[in-house]
Amino acid sequence: MRIRVFLLCVTFWTCMPAGYNFLYSQAGRFYSSGNELSNSLINQVFQDHTGFVWVATENGLNRLDGHNLKKYHAVPGDSSSLKNNYVHSLHQDSRGIMWVGCLNGLQRYLPETDNFEEIPLYNGTSRAYPHIMKILETRNGDLWIATSGQGCFVLPASNRERNVFHKRLTDSLDSDFLTTLYEDPKGNLWLSLREGSIWKYNNINGTLKKIPYPAGFEDPGEVSAFCHDKQGSIFLGSLAFGMFRYDPHQECLVHIPYENGTKSLPVKSLLADSNNRILIGTDGKGLKYYDREREQVRDYPSYSTLMDLTRTKVHCLMEDRDGNLWMGLFQKGVYVSPSNPSGFTYYGARSYQHNNIGSSCVMSLACDQNDNLWVGTDGEGLYRVDTNGVTMLHLQPSDHPGSHFPSTIMSLCPDPENNLWIGSYINGIGILDTQTGRFSYRNDLLGQKALRYNVAVGAITRGKDNTLWIGTWGHGVYHVDPYSGTLIRHYY
Repeated sequence: MRIRVFLLCVTFWTCMPAGYNFLYSQAGRFYSSGNELSNSLINQVFQDHTGFVWVATENGLNRLDGHNLKKYHAVPGDSSSLKNNYVHSLHQDSRGIMWVGCLNGLQRYLPETDNFEEIPLYNGTSRAYPHIMKILETRNGDLWIATSGQGCFVLPASNRERNVFHKRLTDSLDSDFLTTLYEDPKGNLWLSLREGSIWKYNNINGTLKKIPYPAGFEDPGEVSAFCHDKQGSIFLGSLAFGMFRYDPHQECLVHIPYENGTKSLPVKSLLADSNNRILIGTDGKGLKYYDREREQVRDYPSYSTLMDLTRTKVHCLMEDRDGNLWMGLFQKGVYVSPSNPSGFTYYGARSYQHNNIGSSCVMSLACDQNDNLWVGTDGEGLYRVDTNGVTMLHLQPSDHPGSHFPSTIMSLCPDPENNLWIGSYINGIGILDTQTGRFSYRNDLLGQKALRYNVAVGAITRGKDNTLWIGTWGHGVYHVDPYSGTLIRHYY
């Protein structure tokens, strides 16, 4: 009975189909314009109160429900469609209204009819059609709209219909070209202008203050993102000089250096996640994070097997209600990193970083006394990989008939003398001297019958007395002494 159970386990593991990959399920998900999204120029990723994830692009709006994706586009002559295919900003207010900011105006989404309604913006008595950069509801219920070229528009909470926006802070700022809005934990409103200046607006008493940069950072470029952590510290990111922290005592900004000493870092997005990490998206430099102990920005460790996240344009970041991290990768698409990654490092053809063991199915694994990993494949022979993931050796079969080394390695077993026992699909069993690389078949251990037929060796294990147990397909289990060449017993 024990032998039968052993054979069942051997069959299960060696017959596992190539697509049955537990590690790949932790690789995340990538949405691109090639397979799903309306466009790869991603401006924002947003999750609404019902759990739908919306993706704003420069050519349409997308809605994902976990299974299906719906695309929304501007339809000429249809006022209930998107106003413009260039969608820059999304926001859902406390009343559940979904706001959509386009290149030339503002709309709200009507879920009952699955279409859109335009909301007018006014500069005095004149109708305005601005480029919407950011939509934000403050804690007092006012809805603020930051635009590029026409300043700020506000809809007071007292307007229950939420149907008329009027311009505010008209003459107080250096420019009408805003990049973003942000409300801090104390209710102050922060505004950034295209040339880089930062303003803090007290929404209670109406005072407005310009926040100075430290010496040497007077021209920071566009400031595109703000966030705060659970301690109430406020951070902002600039395209020229990376990340800054606000010092409330001195009422100024403190620069946070990048780990390699580079002064410049093009920051496009910031996110304070549920674990109180500050994640930093850059324009072409990938994903970073804030190291509080070292007071510096550091490279975020990437375990993605789908793409190289160190060189991507991470223009927006969003954490969904399940803790998954969504990254809007400008010119690529949307990448979703799972909240509970496997912790494993993937090696194989699907990895941009560790594609060093070919593309064939992995049939067997073994670790030798030097912690090197031996990888037996289906069709590409045997690989040896060191502890750093570097391929040190590849023993591949010859293209000629009767190749000396087997092509399909079904089982591996190291012994105390630095030898590696190899079970193949049709060539039986052999032994590899890992020091010299010399390989020889030892089918004599399986008796005369094995010498006359092709034997598939599906499993090899070493007993406490250093004898070998050899499981085969169709020929039973052999218990042998490899040193004396004695067949101890054949279970068939």
